[in-house]
This record gives sequence, structure tokens and C-alpha cells, in this order.
Amino acid sequence: MESLIHQNVFAMNIFFDALKNKTLHDVFVGGYLEKQGVIQFNPMYGCLYFRFEDELFEIKADLQFSAQRVKEITPCFDVEVDDEFCIASIYVQCFKTEDPIAITSIEYYCEAANEETVLFFEINYHIGENRETVYFNPKNVFGVLISHGKNEKDNWLEEMHALKIAVHQKIWEKADGNAVHKT
Repeated sequence: MESLIHQNVFAMNIFFDALKNKTLHDVFVGGYLEKQGVIQFNPMYGCLYFRFEDELFEIKADLQFSAQRVKEITPCFDVEVDDEFCIASIYVQCFKTEDPIAITSIEYYCEAANEETVLFFEINYHIGENRETVYFNPKNVFGVLISHGKNEKDNWLEEMHALKIAVHQKIWEKADGNAVHKT
């Protein structure tokens, strides 16, 4: 079990390094086409897929995050016989633009007792001159909650406090073009 946790931490760190150092091309969510009646796409936010120029990461949410490099996008849920697996880009939903973004910092929270468990993260970025933040919360009943709400992090921290879960914040940020890591 400890080896599996260590692998997940390593993979989340590799994912965060990719966000810091590579160009993010797209973000996808898997889902299925329900073909009974009107054809409808149903996204399944239990997994998100981040595509960089030469890598693809699957980020799973189950009250915490796990990451792994994958070669292709495959279902991370059972697809019923009458339905069809498909994917949709959610880059615009995540970053409010179709243009490339400049990531300025990544903040993530781990359990204080087990810093290998990523419980919540945010990406701070620029679109032109505008500074934006997107929050990724794995505690949503439908998988990852993606939010731009200004109170998202405060609400999450209050929930952790109410549950008596001590968390530790880690920050990576660019300062004048140089990477700085804070804990």
C-alpha cells in the first residue's frame, strides 16, 4: 500500500511539473452518449485528462487526487451496452479562453499527517493582462468540481477544519521568470 501511495505522489509531482514547464494543449472529460431518445452527452467528472505536447495525464478524483501518465483516453467507468464512450474538451470551461494560458502559480493542499495525499489544487494563470484562478476539488459527488468561485478555497478549508482534517499548503510560483517553491 505504501508503495502505491508513493507512486501516486510521484505521479502528482510529475503532473504538477508538466503544468509548470510545458504547454497545456487541452483538458478533456470522458463521458458517454446516451442513445435512447435524443442523443445526449453525459460527462463523468471522476477523471480528467490533461494533454501536453508530448504527454497525457489522467487525473482521478475520489475524495483526493491521483495521477498517471496514459497513452490514450479510455473509460474510467463502466459504459452500458446501449451507450457509447466519448470525450469532450473542457479547456474553455477550465480556463475561460481557447488561447494558451501562462500559469503563474499552483497551490495544492495535502493532509498534514500524510503529505502524499493531494486533496485540492488551484491553478493561477494569466489571460493577457487578466489574472485568473481555477480550483479543482475532488470531493464532489460527481467527481472533480471545477470552479472559478472566489470562495471555493475558503469553503473547502472550512470543510476540512469542520472535519478536523489538518492540511498543509504547498505553493509553486514564478517570480520574475524563475520558479519558486514554498511550503
